[in-house]
Amino acid sequence: MEASMAILSLLAAGSACGPSRAALLADVERLLAADSVAHLSGDAAGLAALVADTVVSVDGGGVTRLARSELERGFADYFAATEILAWQEPVAPIVRLSPDGSTAWVSRAVSMARETSGLGGRTVSDTVTLAWTANLERVGSEWRIVGVTTTTRDPEPSLPRLLAGVHRAIGWADGRAVFFRAAVAWAGPPYQVEILSAATGEARLAFDGGATLAITRDSGIAKLSQGPPAALSDTLETFLRGHDLFFNLVQPRGRFRGLRVAGTARFAERTALMVTGTDALGGVTRLYYDQADSLPLGYEVEDHLRGGGTVTTEIVRWADRDGQRLPAAVRFRQGREVFDYAIRELAIRDSAPDSLFLRVPGEDS
Repeated sequence: MEASMAILSLLAAGSACGPSRAALLADVERLLAADSVAHLSGDAAGLAALVADTVVSVDGGGVTRLARSELERGFADYFAATEILAWQEPVAPIVRLSPDGSTAWVSRAVSMARETSGLGGRTVSDTVTLAWTANLERVGSEWRIVGVTTTTRDPEPSLPRLLAGVHRAIGWADGRAVFFRAAVAWAGPPYQVEILSAATGEARLAFDGGATLAITRDSGIAKLSQGPPAALSDTLETFLRGHDLFFNLVQPRGRFRGLRVAGTARFAERTALMVTGTDALGGVTRLYYDQADSLPLGYEVEDHLRGGGTVTTEIVRWADRDGQRLPAAVRFRQGREVFDYAIRELAIRDSAPDSLFLRVPGEDS
């Protein structure tokens, strides 16, 4: 009788400790299923609900702490432009529980077919393969993701990591717009130029007393200054993009096509990582980043406006602004001509509506 009572006491104590390991594993599987459904349905809030208040992200050679609200905003921005069309897992997820069942470790690989919308109604289709390890903790009766280490294999295998390094090097925060006013010195009469551009792809180039060109979110592509907005030619679009000096290097996937890391090259007397792609007319574009710290160095684009040749843009000097690095001096080389941009005024905006890009010089000052 005493032995039977002891066994019953042990069983009761075991059941009071919490769910069985089988139940815990089933809960992890439900979390993974919810993650898949949220990706396929574009549910940013649903994805954010799976994580802890703060998540440690390991990616691109860096470690970052992200609040749940930051992750949700990032997911929302991503799903605003990207639709996941298909979700396949080449191997089953690997799940490990800690001996006490309070933490779990998950490794997962996923291949996603997706479609990304660009400005002017353009869409890009591709397939990306991701593999990640997630650390989970039991919070009450639910699992929450507390850490993620991510790897990527896609048509541009190291580009996401390089751009993550670029953002760290300049201290950049996504979802911003940058306004520059520069004095330009060259062999001819000096002039002023304004450049307004956003991480999401909008851009405006305005020459004092001259043309104003704009690419907007709602209106597609527009030419301003004289009469109502009209469609830009591909040649003028590439000309405008050639002056979109900051985001060409910080967010190039919104500016160019077919980007890939193409090894190293010499640029501005340094060894640089080179990214290649094409512009709207299929011209070759080359972007350069310092091999040591991923700081943007400059880029080369084809000169379609003059009919041949290359325009080389070099960031000569950077300046700190509110904890972020922004260009302070830029040099354009176009054949034998050299244009030195001394940036006299700049402002960082959280975002910019299309109406701001459709203004002519002086209206937004």
